[in-house]
Amino acid sequence: TNRAVVKLDHDGITGTGANRTPVNGFEDGKARLKTVAILQFTLPGAPTVYYGDEVGLAGFGSDVPRDDPYNRQPYPWADEPGYDALPDWRKADADLLAHYQAMGQIRAQYSFLRTGSWDTLLTDDAHDALAYARQNTEGVAVVVVNRAKTGQTIDVPVDGYLPNGLTFTDALNGGTVTVTDGTLTVTLNGLWG
Repeated sequence: TNRAVVKLDHDGITGTGANRTPVNGFEDGKARLKTVAILQFTLPGAPTVYYGDEVGLAGFGSDVPRDDPYNRQPYPWADEPGYDALPDWRKADADLLAHYQAMGQIRAQYSFLRTGSWDTLLTDDAHDALAYARQNTEGVAVVVVNRAKTGQTIDVPVDGYLPNGLTFTDALNGGTVTVTDGTLTVTLNGLWG
């Protein structure tokens, strides 16, 4: 079993045998993994992170003759000997780690992300968009995810669910968004929420 960042990456791998390397340092896989983390930390249930996924550990291709994906490789500690000699795609991705930490903090801060209802608001396969709400007696969150590689504006229908004029603070990106005419309109970068 390969690691999440390898399976999610759509950019591909070049080379053969032990000389295989990611075309773009698994950057696409890391971007998709950030999107997965948004879902993972906002959907019902306890988010479970396999060690190393939070830093983009690739666990990739070290023992090709035995078909070992090296998915149990050691964690890439920056203070360990040999770390600086690793290719960048094998090093811990600090930006990805910060994202996982932020998602953990957001989940801890808002009880409705841990125990609230789960209500689907939008599933739009044509535009690769998903929106759902988590709600309890302490508040409500609307989670909107753009699975497309390009940015887009997503209109989430909330008429009858949320009142017009209700303003949300974007806990991940900053800023606010307000329900207008039964719609919550959010502009998101590609592969983001």
